[in-house]
Amino acid sequence: MRKTSLLLMTFMSCMHVFCQEDAAIQQWQSSHPTTLLISAARYASFSDEEKVLIGTDYILYENNVTLELLEQSEQAKSIGTAPEKPAKDEDLQVIKDWIGTHQGVKIIRQSAYVVLSSERQQYCLERPLEILVLEGESITRKDIERYGN
Repeated sequence: MRKTSLLLMTFMSCMHVFCQEDAAIQQWQSSHPTTLLISAARYASFSDEEKVLIGTDYILYENNVTLELLEQSEQAKSIGTAPEKPAKDEDLQVIKDWIGTHQGVKIIRQSAYVVLSSERQQYCLERPLEILVLEGESITRKDIERYGN
């Protein structure tokens, strides 16, 4: 009987921790109603048009959503919200031309990159000609100059 009670109490403690995390995640979601939570596998299946439609307010996750992931993503977004210098007209033209000639290159925003698993991040870094990880949330001339390195 004593082992059963101990097992039951352990189980209830674990359930309490999971319920607290679930409640915290639900609270986070209610305070961020426009942020979408999308599995990385699902996101990978989206067409470019679908990616444009969902915009930039989303968080990618691998297996499950955790409070830690949400907090890390929020920190990354707050770092990325520093006002960027408006691009000069010549920079805009350089960016436009580069995108036109590099349509096969996958461009990943910094906020999307930081929530990837370390394996996925390494995968991106090992393919500098296939994948361009931005320093911020939008492509800049500096990102283009780093391309391939």
